[in-house]
Formats: sequence, structure tokens, C-alpha cells
Amino acid sequence: MIKDAKQVCWVVLLLPSILLGQLPEPAGQDDTQIPLSPVVTRLLNDPINTEDQKLAMYLFHGQWEAIDASKLTVEQRAEFALDRYELSADVLSDVKTPAVYRAEAANLRGEPDKAVRLLPEPQSLREVLAKSSALETLGKLDEAAQLLTPWREKLLKQLPENAADLTRAGLLLSELAVLEGLPARDYQQAMNWFSMARGQLDRLYWPAYLAEAQLLCEKGSRMQAIGAIMETLPLNPNASQAWLLLGQMSVESFQFEKAASCVEKLREINPQHLLADILEIRSYLAQRDISAVPAILEAAQKRYPTQRDLLALEAAMHAMQFDHAQLDKTLAKFEEISPGNPLALATAGEFLSFARQYDWGEQLLRKAIAMQPNWPKPRSELALLLMQAGRDDQAYGELEKAAKLDPFHKQVQNQLELAQEMKGFLTARTDHFSIIYPPGPDEALALDMTVMLDDIYNTVTTSFSHQPRNITQIQIMPNERWFGVRITGIPEIWTIAACTGDVIAMTPPKTGARQRGAYDWARVVQHEFTHTVTLDLTHNRLAHWFTEACAVAMEPGGRDYNTCQLLADNLANQTLFDLKSINWAFVRPEKPTDRPLAYAQANWMYDYIQQTFSHDAILSILAKFATTNDSAQVIQSITGQDEATFMKGFNAWAKEQVQSWGLGPQDGDEALKPMFKAFAQGIQPPDAVLDKLIADHPKHPDVLRLIAEKAMQGEDLIAARKAVQDYARARLVDPWSNKQLVILSQQLGDTDMLIGALTALDENEQATGRWAFELAKLHAKQKRWPAALADAKRAIQREPYNADYRENAATMALMDKDMDAAMHQIRALTMLEPDRSIHWARLAALSKRMGQKEQSISAAKKAIALDPNSPAKKLLD
Repeated sequence: MIKDAKQVCWVVLLLPSILLGQLPEPAGQDDTQIPLSPVVTRLLNDPINTEDQKLAMYLFHGQWEAIDASKLTVEQRAEFALDRYELSADVLSDVKTPAVYRAEAANLRGEPDKAVRLLPEPQSLREVLAKSSALETLGKLDEAAQLLTPWREKLLKQLPENAADLTRAGLLLSELAVLEGLPARDYQQAMNWFSMARGQLDRLYWPAYLAEAQLLCEKGSRMQAIGAIMETLPLNPNASQAWLLLGQMSVESFQFEKAASCVEKLREINPQHLLADILEIRSYLAQRDISAVPAILEAAQKRYPTQRDLLALEAAMHAMQFDHAQLDKTLAKFEEISPGNPLALATAGEFLSFARQYDWGEQLLRKAIAMQPNWPKPRSELALLLMQAGRDDQAYGELEKAAKLDPFHKQVQNQLELAQEMKGFLTARTDHFSIIYPPGPDEALALDMTVMLDDIYNTVTTSFSHQPRNITQIQIMPNERWFGVRITGIPEIWTIAACTGDVIAMTPPKTGARQRGAYDWARVVQHEFTHTVTLDLTHNRLAHWFTEACAVAMEPGGRDYNTCQLLADNLANQTLFDLKSINWAFVRPEKPTDRPLAYAQANWMYDYIQQTFSHDAILSILAKFATTNDSAQVIQSITGQDEATFMKGFNAWAKEQVQSWGLGPQDGDEALKPMFKAFAQGIQPPDAVLDKLIADHPKHPDVLRLIAEKAMQGEDLIAARKAVQDYARARLVDPWSNKQLVILSQQLGDTDMLIGALTALDENEQATGRWAFELAKLHAKQKRWPAALADAKRAIQREPYNADYRENAATMALMDKDMDAAMHQIRALTMLEPDRSIHWARLAALSKRMGQKEQSISAAKKAIALDPNSPAKKLLD
């Protein structure tokens, strides 16, 4: 969900750009530079250890640079190769190497049939797990369960006495529970065994921490899983599976920079690391950057042609390319070598859900569920897909099934709890929208929406000449926690509104615990509904930069000063994005300003296209994006210009824009730099210096700002007003001028100037109704009732839960003789403050005046129930 260029609203749309909960940074260090635990360091340096003991510890704790490979045993060489994912190492195919090592390598390479042959009669827990993994990969789930069941019985009677086998026992327990469709049954027992292994038997046995992290991640307990990983890595900074898990969670939370760091770390371990390829492909697919995937996939599959994770990701790639034929071919290949294994179906379905291809994604996920009904993951993915598609009733059914399968799954439980709560929500409808909201104060916001949403619909659909096929749902969540669950299944999400196609979910624009604060909800909804329209128009196939460009363009109000400065600075420094890098900036920003710049520049390019090539060009670009995601190709086909020519024209136009804002280069800039630097440090210039500056540079905006600041410190109000207005004309986009004019107009008693300044400030205001509220009072003093009412409504648009603003609006409406508007505000007040008798009394009086007898009587009774002395008694008499 992304903060847009005007600092107002956010979107979970193509998902790569939304933050779903921050992964913690290791304190004071680079993400991937985890120092070895001091305890392990002391142990390694303890002179009591023999050379053989040290060698074994170096190997186990990933301190490979200290290893003399010539001194390793066959088993140690095999372990070393497995740890480094050197899966084609000779030792892993040598018949002298114990079969379990060769079987584990075969599993990792995607040769499960070979692993099964190597372990005809497994005798140890390690062998049993290797063979059961191979059987599961082959889709022989019943055989895997039959293999594991007697071992579970033995383990429950007699626990292993070493950390390694106790950890394996926990893995066996959780694996068998999934196969049996009871993944929650032995969850706590498995966690207890992991805890015993690392807490009682061997505090330095890092695989127990890792197993705990993996199981926690499967259950959706992300933060606990991260904690377990952060306990794993100091004990072995080169634990590949830990880096993979951390990277996968980074991808799921759209922290792609962190995922890329994990890929780099894995490639430090092995330049051709299989897990690095898998993680990098997942990251690219999540970002919808398909272009880099084929090369990575081809190289990896050349080494491991039957590796199932790679085949599943190949299926996902074809799905994201909307290539049905190639997808079917890959799924058929997967089914041929692993009949009954739903991994490819589930993976492709998951990424189709990412891409908002809900119908297609649902088909694949349902096939995966039918193939392996006991696997919770595709069912939870399907439930999230259905919720994002607005099919809440179907989602609830899937959530109940998923929760029955795995009641410990945190994401499922969160979503199920929300779904149950939403059953008590109310619904209001307009011609084009369904508004779903919790009972209570949020009813006031829903009431406002019934009046305003269809105007938003007409504005957006007219602009893009397209009407969505379905009714759009607006879902008002009670707070930010439930909003996060609604969008992602987890509470951690750092935005206020999100479009997932036909559904727009939002936090209420109010202050308080677990709230995001006030904001202009109509502006936000107009932004998000633009996504609904453009995605429907293009069947959810639209470059990220252009969907955001359209959405920001439809926001009422102008470009704010911070955005203008950001654009001007990057234009001057030649650091604007090209058509490819702008998409990357949304999801993989290299510096803090990249993402806001991407929003701002995308909208700026939209303006350029519209002004230079016409609005029809915008519509043609949207139509073209429905067939290809190549921005350069789309731009050339519509404008007739290649990327270089287009960007050259855009930059020339942008320079004119910046100059008109008063932010472009000025004569004398270089000579004035030292002086401006001194002023910025608080060194006040003498009047003579200022006089000289203005004489030499009469139109320089920064000089005019200095003159205006100096004048505001003086007592000559007329001179100050002139200086501020001179600066305002030179730099129209800076709100500082209007803030000073508000002060001056009050001191001068100039109401018209005050109204003008407040109007300008209010135009770009998004977080408070204060400017509009002041305007309403000013217009009321002049008895300009229509203007006062419009201002009062605009204040409520930013702060719909402000009862004072509502009372003011009701008063303005009555003075304007707009009874319907007055009724609207008084009804809203009874929703915001239902325990205040006066609101019900006023509702009763106005209802009687408007001939609504039953409503008048009902409201009067409520007023009297709250206050027996209420004036509403007269109405009943």
C-alpha cells in the first residue's frame, strides 16, 4: 500500500509496494552480517578441545574458512557439501558415502525417486525423514504417512536423548500431522520437543531453533518465527535454510531489499545456490517483474531439471505472463513426475492472486485443495483471495475449513475472527457502491458516503470512459489492526486504504487507539476507485507506474509544495527515473525518496502525456497495457516516440513546469549560494544587503522570500503584505505565503484577503478540516450561507467524527434553508453521540418540520429517555 505523491492515500494493488509488517533489523549491523555468538566463539577457542572436535564444531557452526578439507571424513565431506548446497559434489554420489547423505542430496536436486531407492528400509530418524520427504514429493502421500506412523508411536513412548534426533522427532510429528489432516494435533508437542532439544539437551543446537522458526512460519506467527531465526543465525551465520526463510518472509511482507540481501548472502555461500535462485524468482514474481525470471530459471533448471520448486515457479511465471498454454504444459509435466503433488497448482494460484487474477487463481487453488485436502496453505490462500475479491461468504466457508484443519494458524484465525465480526456489520447502498461498516459512530461516515460516492463514480468513469462490471464494495474497518487483517491476513500494515479490485478497504479517518488519524476520505476513495476502474478496464494488467499515475491524477486538489520540490530537485540533478526504473522504484527503492518520487513522477508524466498528446492518448495507453506490460513499447505505439525521444520531450516540458513554480534555475544562483547558506544558518542580513539583493535580483524567488521574511518581522503591515504577495507571485506553490497572508489579513481586518488565503491553503489540505472550518465561519459572518455550508461540509470530509464540525454544518444548512443537508448532519450527530439528548431533540424538531411524523416521535422519545426535561416533550404533547 503506497503513499502517493500528494501524501494522501495508499493502495494494495499489485501488492509489490505495500508494507505488511516490518522485519526487525539486526542491531547496529548490515542485514546479512550476523556475528558468531560469543558463546560459540569461546567454545571454539577453548584449548580443551581436540583438533577433531574443533573441526566438527567449525563445520556445524558454519565457520568454514577455518576448515582443512583434507582432514574431513567422508561423512563430514558430505555434510559440508550439503551445507553449502554443492549438490553435484562427487561425494554426494559416491557409493562409499552413507546412503542418507546421497538421498538428501537427491531430494534437494529434485530426484525423489532416487532417494526412495537409496533408502529401502530406513533405520534412523534422519533416513525416515529423507524417505518420507521423497514420497511426498512424488505425491505418494499415503505411503509417506504409513512410513511415519509407527515411528511416531515409538517416539511417544521413548524420546531420543540427543538434540539432533529430538529435533527430527518434532519434524516427523508435524509432517505426519499434516498428512493426516490434523496439523494442529501435535503442533504444541512438536514445539515442546524443539524447545527441549535447544533448551535442555544442547543450547547451541541451531537446527532446533530453525525447525521452530519453520513451524512458526507455517502457522503464520511471523514475528515469533523471525525471533527464532535471529536465534539460529548467531549459532550458524551460514545456515542456508534460515536465510531462505528470512528471505521468503521479506518477500511476503514486500520488503524486497531485504529479500535481495538474503539472495546475496546465499550466493556468498555458493554462487550457484539453488535456494538463492528460488528466492530471487519468488521475489521477482511478487514484484510482477517477469523479465528477469526466465534467465534465472533456465540456468537453475539446467542444473536441476526436475527440481519441483523450480517447476512450480515456472508454472507461476507462465501464469503471471497470462500464458495459458505454457502453464498447462508445465502443470502437465509436474503432474507426470509428481502425480498427486499440488505444489505447482498452489504456487501458480498464489501468484495469480497476487496479480488480482481472482477467477483463474481460484480455479488453480481449488484444484490444489482437491489434490491434497489436508494441506492448509492453499486453503488459506484461497480464503484470502476470496476476501480480496469481495466474496466474503465464500471466504468464510473456506476459513472455517482451514481453521478446522489448523486452529493454530494465526493468519487463518485472524481472518476468521474478522469474518465473524463482519457478519454483524451493516450495509448501505448507492447505485454503484455497497458500503459495509460496523455499527456505531462509523455509521456517520457511511451516511456521508451514500451522498458523495456516486459523484465520485461519475467523475472517474467519465474520465476513463469505462464503468466497472461489478458493484464496488467500500469496507470501513473498525481500526488499523482489522484493516491489516482484511487486506493481508496479518495486523501489521502501514497504510490507510487499499484497493484489491472490486473491494476498497479503509481505516476510519479518526484519531484514537489503533487508528491512523484524520484524512480526506473522499480524496482517498477517489484515488482507490480509480484503481478499481483502470484495473477493470485492463483486466488487472497494468504497469505499476501508470495505474498510480492515473489514481493520483484523479485526486482533487493540486500538487503540494514538498512534491514540487522533490520533482524540481531530481530534474535539476538528472535523477528522474526512466520507464523501467520507475517501476522498480515503487517496490525496490534504493533510497528513502525513491518511492515518493516514483509516485510524483508517474503523475507528472501523466500530465505531460495528457497535455502533449491528449486525454485520448491516456485511454489508448490503458487499452494497450491490457495486452503488454512493456512500458516503452506501449509509449511508442501510442505516441510514436521511442523511449529516448519521449523522455527528452518530457524533460523539456518538465523544466518549463518547474520554472513556472518558481523552483527552476535563476540568474545569479551560483553567486548567491554562500549568502543563502549563511541566512539558512540564522545569520541575519543587514538592510543594506537586502536592498542590494533586491536591486540586483528583483525576480529571484529566494531573494523575494528573504525580503518577505524580513518584512514580516517589522511593523509596517502594508509593506509586509506587498513583500509576501511579491514572493507568492514568484513561487506560487509555496504555502508559506498564504500562511503569512492569513496572519496579515487578520491584523489588517481584510476579510477578502483572509478568505483567499484560507481557500488556497484548504485546497491541498488532507489531514484537517481547520482551514475549511474557519472559512465557513467567515462566510457565515457575511451571511454567504451556500458558501458557508460548502466549507462546513469540506471540513467534515477530512474529520467526519468531529461533532463540532457537524453542528456547525447543520446550522449553516438551516440558515441556507437546506433542510435535507441539515437533517443529514443531525442524523450523523445522533450516530456519533447517541447518548446526547439534544441531538435527538433537534432531530425530532426538524423531522416534524419536514413532515416526517414517525421519525419525529421516535426521536423525541429517545431524547426524553436520555433527559426527562428535554424540550422534545413539547413535540409529543
